[in-house]
Amino acid sequence: SRSCLLGLAWPHAEGRVEGAMGEVVLAACAEGQGVLGTDLRSGALVATFEEAQAQPGAFGQIGAGSGHLFAAQSKKAVFQAWAWGEKRPCYRGSLPERMTAMAFSSDASLCFGGAASGSVYAWQTGTGCLLRCWPAHFREVTQLLVSKDGSFLVSASADSSVNVWGIADLFCDSTPKAFHSWSGHSLAVTSLALLPGTGMQQVVASASLDRSVRLWDIASGRPLLSRPLSAPVHSIAASPSGELLCACKNGELR
Repeated sequence: SRSCLLGLAWPHAEGRVEGAMGEVVLAACAEGQGVLGTDLRSGALVATFEEAQAQPGAFGQIGAGSGHLFAAQSKKAVFQAWAWGEKRPCYRGSLPERMTAMAFSSDASLCFGGAASGSVYAWQTGTGCLLRCWPAHFREVTQLLVSKDGSFLVSASADSSVNVWGIADLFCDSTPKAFHSWSGHSLAVTSLALLPGTGMQQVVASASLDRSVRLWDIASGRPLLSRPLSAPVHSIAASPSGELLCACKNGELR
């Protein structure tokens, strides 16, 4: 197959996604084959979500247990949603510009979109109301992560930086400012993952085209570790036990 793995989402615990059994890896393919759900243990294809040409950081689960998935189209300013187990999207909506990254809060009340322009948007999911838009990066946003408790948002960009934003501050300050800004990578940051933790006692993992994965401490803002790899890293995902799965440009999963 010539399909190219663009992104990973790991895992969906049993019961979190209606109809899912066990742990499922979600992958988006470059040749328009949609988003594929594969059983982590057996390797069996368990779900296909059609009509999706998603960016690596712009697909996944809506909230922690909604039973729905989302994807932002890679070539259009369009957002789609699917019910778990349904091949065709149940919702389509237009966006103010092409989104290169999207993420939802755990309770699905907030949706964040990172754009090709470097701006980040925040919407109220229930109403679709745009709450805030601000210039977060100088180049396209590659991934967004929301902490499970909804206290902070992490953004990564092709400008090689990673920023951390207090979500409450986004709606209070006239000009949102990141409370951490990390610039340890030398090339575009391609992917983010949050290692298990609570509140501010968490660690962010970032992957880059510079062939490295780095760990950053949320509480102190300090870099913790830099791990070199043999190829540029396209995507990472964290397991509940804190293991990292890395998808590299040379086709390796590490």
